[in-house]
Amino acid sequence: MSDSSDILPLISLLIPTFQGEEFLEETLKSAISQTYPNLEIIVSDDHSTDATLKIAQSYQKKSPHKFEIIVNPQPGMVQNWNYCLKNARGKYIKFLFQDDLLTPNCVEELVKLAEQEESIGLVFAPRNVLMSAENKLEEQTEKIYENAKDIHRFWSVLKPIQSGQDLLNDPNFLEEPINKIGEPSTVLIKKDVFNKVGYFDLELQQLVDLEMWIRIMVHYKIGFVDETLSTFRIHLKQQTVKNEQMEKSAIDHRKFTQKLLTNESYNLLSQTLKNQIYSRRIISVEDDLRWQLNRSKGRIQQLEQYEQELETRWANTQQQLDQTAAQLMQSEALIEAMKSSKFWKLRDGWLKIKSLFLPAEEAEKTDLSLIIFKTQKLIKTFWFSLTEEGLNVAGARTYRKLRKMLTGKTTLLIEEEVKKIAQLSQPRPLQISTSPTPIISIIIPVYNQYLYTFNCLESILKTNSTANEIEIIIVDDCSSDETQEQLKNISGIHVLKNQQNQGFIKSCNYGASQAKGKYLYFLNNDTQILAGCLESLLYLMEKSPLIGAVGSKLIYNNGKLQEAGGIIWQDATGWNYGRLDDIDQPEYNYVRSVDYCSGASLLVRTEIFNQLGGFSETFLPAYYEDTDLCFAIWNLGYQVVYQPKSQVIHYEGITSGTDLNSGIKQYQKVNQIKFLSKWQEDLKQHFLPDASRVPQAARRLARKQTILVIDSYVPLYDKESGCVRLLEILKILQNLNYDIIFFPDNGNPEEPYTSTLQQMGIEVLYFTPKKPDLNELLINRLSLVNLIWLCRPELCEKYLDLIRHYSHVPVIYDTIDLHFLRIKRQQEFLSQDYQNTNWSWETYQKLEIKFAQKSNATIVVTEAEKQTLNELNVNNVWVIPNIHYPHEHFWESFEQRSGLLFIGSYNHPPNIDAVIWLCNEIMPLVWESHPEIKVTLLGSNLKDEVKALASEQVLVKGYVEDVESYFRESRVFVAPLRFGAGMKGKIGQSMSYGLPTVTTTIGAEGMGLKEGYDVLIADKPDSFALQIISIYENATLWHNIAKNSRQTIQQYSPDSVQKKLQELFDSL
Repeated sequence: MSDSSDILPLISLLIPTFQGEEFLEETLKSAISQTYPNLEIIVSDDHSTDATLKIAQSYQKKSPHKFEIIVNPQPGMVQNWNYCLKNARGKYIKFLFQDDLLTPNCVEELVKLAEQEESIGLVFAPRNVLMSAENKLEEQTEKIYENAKDIHRFWSVLKPIQSGQDLLNDPNFLEEPINKIGEPSTVLIKKDVFNKVGYFDLELQQLVDLEMWIRIMVHYKIGFVDETLSTFRIHLKQQTVKNEQMEKSAIDHRKFTQKLLTNESYNLLSQTLKNQIYSRRIISVEDDLRWQLNRSKGRIQQLEQYEQELETRWANTQQQLDQTAAQLMQSEALIEAMKSSKFWKLRDGWLKIKSLFLPAEEAEKTDLSLIIFKTQKLIKTFWFSLTEEGLNVAGARTYRKLRKMLTGKTTLLIEEEVKKIAQLSQPRPLQISTSPTPIISIIIPVYNQYLYTFNCLESILKTNSTANEIEIIIVDDCSSDETQEQLKNISGIHVLKNQQNQGFIKSCNYGASQAKGKYLYFLNNDTQILAGCLESLLYLMEKSPLIGAVGSKLIYNNGKLQEAGGIIWQDATGWNYGRLDDIDQPEYNYVRSVDYCSGASLLVRTEIFNQLGGFSETFLPAYYEDTDLCFAIWNLGYQVVYQPKSQVIHYEGITSGTDLNSGIKQYQKVNQIKFLSKWQEDLKQHFLPDASRVPQAARRLARKQTILVIDSYVPLYDKESGCVRLLEILKILQNLNYDIIFFPDNGNPEEPYTSTLQQMGIEVLYFTPKKPDLNELLINRLSLVNLIWLCRPELCEKYLDLIRHYSHVPVIYDTIDLHFLRIKRQQEFLSQDYQNTNWSWETYQKLEIKFAQKSNATIVVTEAEKQTLNELNVNNVWVIPNIHYPHEHFWESFEQRSGLLFIGSYNHPPNIDAVIWLCNEIMPLVWESHPEIKVTLLGSNLKDEVKALASEQVLVKGYVEDVESYFRESRVFVAPLRFGAGMKGKIGQSMSYGLPTVTTTIGAEGMGLKEGYDVLIADKPDSFALQIISIYENATLWHNIAKNSRQTIQQYSPDSVQKKLQELFDSL
């Protein structure tokens, strides 16, 4: 076409994607190579977890056409097609699937014909069929290939332009292949067509395109370009093959024919054609019934076999019951003997003493042995807390536990703080800083109760750190007390007045209509927000465009929990999750998707709120309007999320009362019925009202699978490389659509690490005064999980049998490193005084082999460790290495850098030995010729022997929160590790920054590093010193090692590890 692009019609080239990395690059090349000039390319991704988005982003930069990447908010193949259409701006729509190809002139030729007549709704053309040799060997792909060739030739008559009705009445229309036009990649459709015939049918999966072509043929002319303009690729991963494998094609065919016969969209089909469709449907139903009969016979045979298995199991169970009865008799005899022992008499004395301080019933509950056990545990907890958190925190924590142990009473500091804050202040003038261009518009509807309104506003003034980003809109609903006069004493607010009492819903909508912010924050006036409330809500909104609303944790003024997100049952009744429980319980303190959040404190995107028309006035004057809004937001494809960091004191009942039979509160029952009527189809997916199902109902909107991860403590990601690996694995698990429960064996919710996980949407289990028993927490969660990731042999020893007793889900054993190998090497270098375990390496070896064999899969971090286990007759071993993000920034040059760098946790004996060996034996040899070279030692948990190394030439920095500047400014990284096992995270970290490393054979183990290429290796002090000097002086060698390091570390990127994990999970 010779016309300029500004007078040619805009064409929207739509590319829906999902896990399309294998062929997407070829597809995008063909898209950006189109000769048609006035083109927009829209890639709509359906939440891919592979490299799809990265590939699309790379071609976005190369494209000569406008190129946009969007994310489908409502997952699903057909949903993504329709989302593409909603975002298209062109006169014509051209689909291109992620595995198909277009010739460069494809769009140009199709548009040329489409523009000839206004009545043309669809234009199509022949396409090639592409299938690789290996796919031709597969039965499913071969069948599709045979049915897909030259489909346009099966029309009896095909003209360049002809009536769609003529094609529908073609004598070959119902003969195979049933789709004689082709896939969406072969057609060009006028955008206005969809306004008349509607979007793609969400109920179909295989015949969804054909059903659309028929709808178009009913109303429009069809164009045909007799030139091959596209390529349809057939492969085992495509949806068509999956549909065949899952028998969805037959199901689709039945739905399809039923729709042709009964849906009003096809009233214009000829009666002759409908009769033919009906006849074929009868034959199809008969075939289906025969298939169902044969399938039922097979099922009956399976049930008969299962019945035999049950009989065998019952016989075994009876035998076990007999054995248990015998053991019970032995236990009873032992108990009788114990009661006559000296210890039992000592216990009786203890109970008498304890009864002086406690009621007899309480004294009986707490015997001497338990007190001794708890005291030992308390001392250990105090010592750990003292070393990690300081005296103040350790003292407060120990006091609470001691009080609980002696009196049975608990107290929460947060409860005491809430009670103090909840005490109402008397009104006075306030000056609140707000903005004329706010990000958040705070909307507070009020009706009398000025004392509460004042305290609400004062809480915003005290806690909000986003003063320049908010506006406050007060909607006065005809208050009759001092509200109107008193509000004049508050500067910085915008007061709106209703002319007559409108009620809560209309007041909120009125306030929203006057708001300027990107977000609307609806806040009841009988509330006080606590520190971080607004910031934490905004954090989630800004983090994900898929979140439509975020709600807060509501707390009673006595410090007890009022609501941690709402549950709606199938009958539309609600459940305030966590009501009257302690607010520090783990289940209420992580970000999660919820049915709804209360409008007492709710942040909503202004765009979405306006799109929905605000709170529905169906529910006037109040109640269920917030629940209805949240359901409508879910219905648009957005999420409603609970943010536990956003804490709000809510004086429930101040505004509307508490009596369900009078006042505004009576509308709670009335509006429940309205809500049930409106959302009855959606509510079918909810649980029936059942208090015992609350844990499941609270997690109803979680990801498809739940994995329980057990490690010694929460990942201290800025202190230990193993923790960095585990945190990255948790992120990958979420990418793979797993919900995560994290169980730290020490029960300590250490910060900021626990909050990091909770803000990722991970539930972290930990000790609380009310629930100090970690095992009980663990057992209660086992019924909710589908998979368990269990770290370290010590934790397998502690928990594996318990898990097997209460659950039958697969268990993955993550070795972290092969402990027996590390301990064996360690014992060769360190005396017994410096060993960090009482177990011998032989004991570790026996345990690690046992746990590997008892688990469904075992994980190591290097191929070398996998080979070691294979040689010990352990199979099903998977390598999941450390994970590193290659840093692509340009750092300081060779000349601008100086000094050597080491980093590591000094709780780890190999690191202590390494720095002592470095400073005492290696560096003196370096300093003989280079006294100016300084060594910097970074890392957590500094020990006295490491601190003693400090000098003018050795800088002992210890823990540093942000270490990037050290990697950027140091010239060489050193890792003189003489023993250890697994993959060394410090070396991977150094390589990710492109900082050349000198290490030992042990240090380089398992990473596939090559001496002189991406690392320098030496195992003796003199040779190690020479390697340091050589790379410190030689800029050419330094640059080569740096460049090769960055290339080598690519294999340990998150994308690479995610593929390995997916393979592992698929194998279970």
